[in-house]
Amino acid sequence: NTAARTYTLPDSSVTLGAGALTFIGSQTTEATTTSATTADLLTISPAPSITAGTPFKVIFNARKSTCTIQPSFGVKVNGTLIFESNGGFSTANESQSAVYSVEFGARVTNYQRAVSGFMGGRGATGGSSATITADQNDVAIATVTAIVITGKSDGTCTIAADEAFVYSYSTS
Repeated sequence: NTAARTYTLPDSSVTLGAGALTFIGSQTTEATTTSATTADLLTISPAPSITAGTPFKVIFNARKSTCTIQPSFGVKVNGTLIFESNGGFSTANESQSAVYSVEFGARVTNYQRAVSGFMGGRGATGGSSATITADQNDVAIATVTAIVITGKSDGTCTIAADEAFVYSYSTS
């Protein structure tokens, strides 16, 4: 649907113009790992085609089973790991879940680490939140043709990612 929509918020309202946010792709089948090294979990489909000057957003759910680790989740763009964050999960011995919401700015000269996001998670007794930045590598100035959600555990605890969605922003 490309019609403009108005959203009413507690203190104001926001109108998004037609085409302000475009659905790029998703992966909605849960993937799990216990790997102590970074493992690919979810691959966005269909393969994206987001030009270098276009900002985009990645959203996904993550969880850990009952264990005391703080797992790491991240995003690869065109095969390069851009960030890997373990904030948002506590060491409480319980199952916890979280949501990641990460913005990627237009990839242009001198702005290849223009990545910012937030993740927050909680279980019955523990949880946390964290900010996300491009803490691993630059995002190449190129058309984005592959986006993969990654995860890293401790070799024993099951972690998972699910419900990943990618959207691009209008540039005009």
